[in-house]
Amino acid sequence: MVDASSRLHDAARPAATSLSFTQRWLRAGGWALSSCLMILGAHTAVAEEPATAPPKLSDDVVQAEKMMAEQMVSLQQYIVDTYRVPLQSVQTMVESAWAVGESMGLDPLLLLAVMAIESSFNVKAESHMGAQGLMQVMTRIHRKRFEPHGGVQAVFQPEANIAVGAQILQECIDRRGSLLGGLTCYVGAAGTRSAYGNKVLAKRDKLRKVALEAGEELILLASTEASQSDLHDEDHVIEAPPISRFVEADAPRLARALLNERGAVDL
Repeated sequence: MVDASSRLHDAARPAATSLSFTQRWLRAGGWALSSCLMILGAHTAVAEEPATAPPKLSDDVVQAEKMMAEQMVSLQQYIVDTYRVPLQSVQTMVESAWAVGESMGLDPLLLLAVMAIESSFNVKAESHMGAQGLMQVMTRIHRKRFEPHGGVQAVFQPEANIAVGAQILQECIDRRGSLLGGLTCYVGAAGTRSAYGNKVLAKRDKLRKVALEAGEELILLASTEASQSDLHDEDHVIEAPPISRFVEADAPRLARALLNERGAVDL
C-alpha cells in the first residue's frame, strides 16, 4: 500500500532518460537472446520496399519473434498460475505495463512487480487506507492525475491505474535519486532503503528469471546459429545496432498470437 505522505506533490516531472527494458534485460543475463536481436536489428534497418510489396520476414526475425513470444507467454502463465488471475486479465495488465514502461523509460517488469506486491494483480483491490487498484493509488490525493483517464472512477481500469502509478513511481525515483529509494518513497517510508523496496526488486528478478528461462532450447539454437552467421565473418562484419524497439513493443502482441495459435483459454 502506498502511504499518503509520499504522494503530496502532483507537479509532473519528465521521465528520466534510461536504458530500455530489453537493454536492462540483456545486461541482466539475456546474452544469448542479444545475438538474435542484433541480427533482427540489422534486418529491420534495411531500406523499406514499396508498400505494395512488403519484405518477407527473414528466418532470423521469425526466430527472434518466436523467442520473445515464448518468453512473454511463460511470464503471463506464471502470473496466472501464481496469483490465480484469468489469462485475459493478465494479458491486459502486461500489455499496459509494457506500453507505459516503454513510454516512460521504466522497466515493465518493475511495474508488474509493484502490482504483485501491492495488489497480487487484483484490479479491485482496496486497502483500509483508501489505496485502490493494481498499484494501490490513493485517489483522494491523486484525483487530478486521473482526469486524463476520465476521472477517479477509472482507478480500477488497469490502463489508468498503471499509468498513474507509474507516474508516481517515476517521480519518487527522481526525488530519492535511486530505484530502491524511489520504491521506499512509493510506499511512504523515509530514506532510500526499505524492506518493501527489496521485496519488489526480488519479485522483479523472479519475473525476469521466469521469462529468460522460457524457451531455453530456442535461445541456445539461435546463439549457435548466430555464431556461424555473418556476425563472425571477417569479410562481412555486421555492426551491432541499437536493440530493436520493434521487438520490445510487439512482445505482448506476439504472445497473444502464440496463445491464440495454441487455443489457450482462461483458467
